[in-house]
Amino acid sequence: MIVCEIGLNHCGSEEYADDYLRVLLKENIDALTFQVRESDFYLNKEKRKLSLPINYYYEAKKKVEMSNKKFGIALSDLDLLDFFESINTDFYKILSKDANNESFIRTIMSKTNKDIYISTGMSNDQQIETLSKSSNGVERKISLIHTQLSNRMSDVNLHSIKILKDKYNMPISYGHHCDNLNVLYLALVYKPSDLFFYVKGGREDIHPDDNHAIQLNAISGVISNIENLPSSIGDGIKVTVSNTIKGQEI
Repeated sequence: MIVCEIGLNHCGSEEYADDYLRVLLKENIDALTFQVRESDFYLNKEKRKLSLPINYYYEAKKKVEMSNKKFGIALSDLDLLDFFESINTDFYKILSKDANNESFIRTIMSKTNKDIYISTGMSNDQQIETLSKSSNGVERKISLIHTQLSNRMSDVNLHSIKILKDKYNMPISYGHHCDNLNVLYLALVYKPSDLFFYVKGGREDIHPDDNHAIQLNAISGVISNIENLPSSIGDGIKVTVSNTIKGQEI
C-alpha cells in the first residue's frame, strides 16, 4: 500500500487541505492520512493553527471513499476515536511518541477492529518485541512501521526492515523521514508491506514535516518510480536473456 501522509502539512487551512485532496486523489496511490494530535498539543500558541475543524474529516473521508482510496488517521487523541470510528476511518497510525504507551495501544485496539500501523521511530529492540506481541491472536492487520525520526541518511538503517520481517510474523512497513528521496526507492529492495511518506504543497514556506516531505508537484514521478523500480530487483536466479542494449553487438 502506498500511503501519502498529509499529516499536519495542511497548516490548519481547510482550503489548503482541499488542495492536497485534489492532487492526491488523482494519483495512483492507495491511501492518505491526516494527523490529529492530543488536545494539549494545540495549546501551544505556534501549534494552535495546525488544527482542522473536526467535521472537515467527515467531508474528507467521503471524498477519499469516492475515489476508491483508503482514509487513515494518525491519532493521538483517544477522545476522538469514537468520532473517527463513526465516519468509518479505514485504518489508524500510532505515532512513534505513543508506540510505547501500553495503555494507549490497549485502548485503541479495544475500540476498533480496523488495521493499525505502529511507528517505531522512538522504540528500541526490547520495546519492539513488546509491540509485536500486541498482534498475537489478532485477525486484523497490525503492522510495524520501521522509521527513524531523523533526516540523516546514516540514521535510516533500512536493514532493520529485513531483521524485523525475519524476527516477527507480522507485516513491516517503511516510513520515510530522510531528506534524500532516493532512500525511499532504496527501501523497495527490502519489500516493505507498505510505504508511508509525507507530502507538502506550495502555499507555505515551512511545513511541520518539511525536510522529508515530497512536493505535491513531484508526486506523479515518485509514484511512477515506486511502481516500476521493483521490476529491477528480480528473484536472484541468473538466466540467459537476449541482448537488448542499443548500439552494442556481442
